[in-house]
Amino acid sequence: MIIWFGIEHWDYWFHIGLVGLIPSFIAAVYGYIGIFANRYSQVLSASERFKSSNNGD
Repeated sequence: MIIWFGIEHWDYWFHIGLVGLIPSFIAAVYGYIGIFANRYSQVLSASERFKSSNNGD
């Protein structure tokens, strides 16, 4: 019965998979944006520390 449903109604599984892929893709993009924002903020804070340490010269 389950095998028959998969063979005869593959388009249902296809649409269920697409519905599952969309939120997964959005979550992955959100995660990569967070990684980029974290690294960018670390670069900015490091450059501010470098500037403040060279102001005394």
